[in-house]
Amino acid sequence: LYFGNPAYAMGDIAFYGAALSGTDLSRLFEAEATSRDGEVQNELENMYEGRRLADFTGRPEPSAGWRRGLGLNLREDGDYGHFFQQGCGPCLRFTPEGLRITTPGFEEYYRRGEIDLSRMYLWTRRVWEGDLWVTFEFKLHAHGGLALLMAQAAGMQGEDFLGDYPLRSDGAMGTVHREDVRNYHWEFYREMADTRNDLVSHALLKNPWLRPLGFQIENRVWELERWYRLTFLQEGARLRGVVDRVTVLDALDGGFDNNGPVFRHGRVALRAMMRTDLSVRDLEIWTRPGFTAVAAAPAAGLSGDS
Repeated sequence: LYFGNPAYAMGDIAFYGAALSGTDLSRLFEAEATSRDGEVQNELENMYEGRRLADFTGRPEPSAGWRRGLGLNLREDGDYGHFFQQGCGPCLRFTPEGLRITTPGFEEYYRRGEIDLSRMYLWTRRVWEGDLWVTFEFKLHAHGGLALLMAQAAGMQGEDFLGDYPLRSDGAMGTVHREDVRNYHWEFYREMADTRNDLVSHALLKNPWLRPLGFQIENRVWELERWYRLTFLQEGARLRGVVDRVTVLDALDGGFDNNGPVFRHGRVALRAMMRTDLSVRDLEIWTRPGFTAVAAAPAAGLSGDS
């Protein structure tokens, strides 16, 4: 019986004729566990059962230093000029309710044999700097696929990887974590073959190191043809993900764990994997400076206008 870790030591193993419910498993654990740790138990219940997720009702207030840099309803063809599309040219179309993104399924992908038509990125043409607040609404039209938000995406030395290098056309995963682009990426919709499909789950990673920053299960399922409000908020090293005013990710990055610095500038992108069908509308991006400009004092013996 292989569990993936040869260091496991097994004692009694029980077999049941039907799947045990969460309640059944909890009762067994309470009755048979040889040790308990309340702090660990609370953390596991929060992460894997979605208990005690914090409410979020904030808004980017100008009085707090936030400035809106982009606001698009994504219902008009002219909005396309604010983006650079990488991969899957035919996958986008503007509709009266929002930008529809539909990527081919596996069968169509293998029949065509065209990698660029299977996945796509939609990058902002603008580079953002400082604290970041990204929010938009999305609606799922079919189950399956995966969608993620990339933020603070830049070259490995902080350079503009789209402005300084040849433009990329391939929609493959390499740009996320296998090439010369560092970024945060939040998989907010995950229904691929290698992810959990029965409940909503979220994953937050720091690339290209694939450094896990956060993971969360929500005790609910995705509903089709319903609008959800997504918000990504970065304040300094703190990163939060919010769906419909519920905090589903709350992570703290750092620059001292051999996974690069805290990212403070770069582009934002929406990415769709294979067999994804969703619409997006009412995108807003706000920023807040991460530093305060201070006039330099004149050098000794020089006038202020020397």
